[in-house]
Amino acid sequence: MSTSHEINGVHINHHQRTTLEKVMSHPTNHDLQWKDVIHLAEALGEVDERHDGKIKLTIGDMSEVFDPNHRNISMDQIAHLRQMFTAAGFTI
Repeated sequence: MSTSHEINGVHINHHQRTTLEKVMSHPTNHDLQWKDVIHLAEALGEVDERHDGKIKLTIGDMSEVFDPNHRNISMDQIAHLRQMFTAAGFTI
């Protein structure tokens, strides 16, 4: 049985919460993988996988296109994700 957490009125599981904690952590966590962020974004917003291999994430009122060309996420991409989650009220 997985534990459910509520953040800003949205229920997420323990794994999604851990991913959000990694996105929001200072100093930045370098062990953050795209598959985990996509799973979190599906719970908190929308994910659109484009034909060119890029993904468009929409969290709250913000959308951004990312190129997940590596398994791990760059520091710049983490900063953009942090801004999106914060602006939508999804903080730990």
